Amino acid sequence: MKKFVRSLTVVSLLALTISIISCDKSESPKPTKNDEIKTLEAPLNLTCVDRENKPENLNRPIVIQVSLDGFRADYMQKINPPNLKRIIKEGIYSSGMLPSFPTHTYPNHFTLVTGRLPSNHGILSNVFYDKERKEKYDAFGESSGDGSWYQGDPIWNVVEKSGMLSHVNQWVGAEVHVNHQDPTCYAPYSGKVTTAQRMDVVIDWLKLPAEKRPHYINTYVAIIDIAGHANGPDSKEVKDAVLEADREVGRLWDYIQASDLPINLVITSDHGMQTNFQDKIVFLGDKADLTGFKWGDKGAAVFLYHDDETRVAEVYQALKAKENGYKVYLRKDIPAEYRLKNDNRVGDLLVVSEAGNYITDRNFNPDKPYRVGGGSHGWPTTNKSMHALFIAAGSNIVKRRTTIPEFSNIDVYPFVMELLGVTTAVPFDGTAATLHPYILTN
Repeated sequence: MKKFVRSLTVVSLLALTISIISCDKSESPKPTKNDEIKTLEAPLNLTCVDRENKPENLNRPIVIQVSLDGFRADYMQKINPPNLKRIIKEGIYSSGMLPSFPTHTYPNHFTLVTGRLPSNHGILSNVFYDKERKEKYDAFGESSGDGSWYQGDPIWNVVEKSGMLSHVNQWVGAEVHVNHQDPTCYAPYSGKVTTAQRMDVVIDWLKLPAEKRPHYINTYVAIIDIAGHANGPDSKEVKDAVLEADREVGRLWDYIQASDLPINLVITSDHGMQTNFQDKIVFLGDKADLTGFKWGDKGAAVFLYHDDETRVAEVYQALKAKENGYKVYLRKDIPAEYRLKNDNRVGDLLVVSEAGNYITDRNFNPDKPYRVGGGSHGWPTTNKSMHALFIAAGSNIVKRRTTIPEFSNIDVYPFVMELLGVTTAVPFDGTAATLHPYILTN
């Protein structure tokens, strides 16, 4: 009873907040920051605008997209999460969705909601440099909040332009005003919000009156990725995090099944996780003079940038001569299967390590001995440890346990659009044909 009362309180507060915000009801109204939801133990700083679903859309399907960051595909077999397996029995499941390279959080989360490869939606990696802008993008810095880096038509924009509401909870790109548009409600990432609270908010949004109820909802769960980085994919901590996330997703699924609403649940992850080998760290500065080079990410795949082509050639030759535990490529020679364009955000050099070998430089951390966390990601999908999770079930999805072949995560976007009955004129890389056979048609 206590939890039910808390949910009603949040619903009432959300409804009140949305109803009292005064703003222009044009396509891109100026957002207004509301107060923290006081019933939550940690802050969820929502920004909402006053919109309503168009009357003709009130009975359209609802899609909830849940991201379990860092959920490696084979955790389903290794950890055996009971609620996710219960959901699979009611829908579809892939034994390994293929994330886009580099297999990092920011590029793949934005791929999932735009259907574009990282080199086509602008967020090439968690950290990279743009030689034309002469600026660095850093997912963990202020640049990640600058919408001019982001390209494509995020699903929440498509939904809003179609006359329906979207609520986005801590997903990459939600708060950056892509193409000068915003979801009806969104919250930036906060590590203080528990997994249970993230699911509480989703359930609360479903309880809003029809004219205010979002037809597209997403939410982000970080605990599995955090545990994997700190302790490695085979750790007790990862198992505990998977089971915690499983429990809360199961609670959401129970609510969906008890509801009369036409709800579809899509569960994805952005990448897997690979054990780091402490005795196989690749110190690039020991192999070549990197003075004057700018770095992108450290770890599995590293972009290196320099304006002097002579220096690029020198360092390439030096790294190539000592190539052991990694491969180095000039930009023009990057393998086609990595699907990277030859543009200003791709490094002049790309260095990709063998699985488990972490690339860095001693200057980044003077401590001796140099150590890295228990796990990493970023490798190409030829490393099966990078394969991601995909599960979908609900009112408009085939209601039988169906295992589908491996497919690229760029195909999730057109699948979600088809479930919602919306389209976009903005180009994307995915194809609807991959997952269309699993959608129920009237």
